[in-house]
Amino acid sequence: MVVTKTEVVEDLCHVLELPSDMCEKAKQLLSVADMSGVTKSFSSKVIAAGVVIATCKDVCYPLAAHVVLKVADADGYRTFMFLRRLADAARLKLYTPPQCYARKIAELLKLGEKETKTAEEICGKAQMLGIADGRDPIALAAACIYIAYRLINGWDTKLTQPLLSKLTGCSEVTIRKRIREIATALSISIPMY
Repeated sequence: MVVTKTEVVEDLCHVLELPSDMCEKAKQLLSVADMSGVTKSFSSKVIAAGVVIATCKDVCYPLAAHVVLKVADADGYRTFMFLRRLADAARLKLYTPPQCYARKIAELLKLGEKETKTAEEICGKAQMLGIADGRDPIALAAACIYIAYRLINGWDTKLTQPLLSKLTGCSEVTIRKRIREIATALSISIPMY
């Protein structure tokens, strides 16, 4: 039985539990890649991982690329080669600012507008200070969400670092490091546990 690239993308979306509209967008991106000839010489796993990562970046869905690669069992180097070609063919931007991810994480956590705005402001300040340079924007956004939540709600157990880690695919250690860096740079006093 021959499995099509579209079926591989659908399966990957299903395993990652992505919303159906994102799966449709990934399939549309796949058809753009097919029409432009970008998919030649890449495996179905690499193509599926690439279009899902590109879709996540395009809609600011906070899912770390390494999670997609692991689930798809795709080679990271080949996937990112495909991503670069896909970005050129589909005119996609592969960098998404942390503010965009902060808003999406807040939506997924069902946080209020006050927490969301505060997190976006913290992300903006972190970028202006150069803290975001060379850092994963998803982990940075998760740290900003955590800091904003703690500043507004105090020590409430609703939002934890393990919850943010599970939601974003970033490790707790990475999120904790970003929290420390941002809190130190912005002179914010926040409990770390």
